[in-house]
Amino acid sequence: MFLGKKTSKKLLERLIKRLISLEIEIEQILNSEIVRGNEFGKTILLDLVFLTKNNRIITLEIQNKEIEDMEERIKFYTDRLSSITLKKGENYQDIKKIISISLLNHKFYKDKKEIYKHNYKITNQQTLKIFGNDLLDIYIFEKAEKACYDSDNPLDSFLMYLYGLLNEQELKNLIKKDEFIRDVEEERLMFSESEREEILKISIEKAERDQQSILTTAKRKAEEEGMEKGMEKGREEGIEEGMERGKEEAMFVFAKKLKSAGETLQRISELTGVPIEKIKNI
Repeated sequence: MFLGKKTSKKLLERLIKRLISLEIEIEQILNSEIVRGNEFGKTILLDLVFLTKNNRIITLEIQNKEIEDMEERIKFYTDRLSSITLKKGENYQDIKKIISISLLNHKFYKDKKEIYKHNYKITNQQTLKIFGNDLLDIYIFEKAEKACYDSDNPLDSFLMYLYGLLNEQELKNLIKKDEFIRDVEEERLMFSESEREEILKISIEKAERDQQSILTTAKRKAEEEGMEKGMEKGREEGIEEGMERGKEEAMFVFAKKLKSAGETLQRISELTGVPIEKIKNI
């Protein structure tokens, strides 16, 4: 995340305006610790959570690794934030509106390559009336191909900057003409070493929380690749033999992905069943 603990509220307010065209005033930047533990044993750790002066809760998360259950995670976090922020003695009409913003460093909806900005609300399917006084607003931004973005659009130009899609000269030109991006870049360069270490610590904790989802996604993809190869072999050797080969192939593909991600040989062998000696030669 390019925003640190000492980031000014004004810069965050400008960021939200750039992302979702919403004018806000931040009342308080909330410490992640207040939304940590709960009875389900989950840990709620978002990149940024803050309260606005008109009683909205805004969450802002940058997700670098591909996670299969991203939509379910967003629902879990927003549900918990709704209940945590309703104080004892308050009525249901006091519930705060939740705005969730996720910036994904990959494509999430593979079948919609040209669409990379999504906004979800709960609506009546017949009348399109927004449910519950618009209490939940979800935004998901995906990393798309550079050609999909409109460099003259302020949001698109910021996303190109955020996702590192600009070459050195394009970045210089953008910083020169866009005051907001210039200020964000200055903020990024001003991080102290202690702030960098603290952000790294949070990133590691967040990565550990998401590890199982990442492994699940990688394993599913490996199985799809392996079973496809297995079915091809099945046409030559017989379906049963081909399917068995497909399962073996899937685990080899999975092991290769884990090895590329830096997992230890012992851990890869435990997860895939592939012997360590064979993993060394993958």
